[in-house]
Amino acid sequence: MELDSVRVEVELLSGKYKQNKINIKKSDTSSKVIQNICDLQLAYKENKGKGFGYK
Repeated sequence: MELDSVRVEVELLSGKYKQNKINIKKSDTSSKVIQNICDLQLAYKENKGKGFGYK
């Protein structure tokens, strides 16, 4: 009986681990996208007022 409860607990924890692993991968990917957007916005802000090279 105790062995069955331990097996159930291990399966539950294994499922939670897999779900957290997926969430971490999603977060890692989205943080790279957000970092890229921020870098582009900062680059635009630094070049503001310079135009497109026209005079």
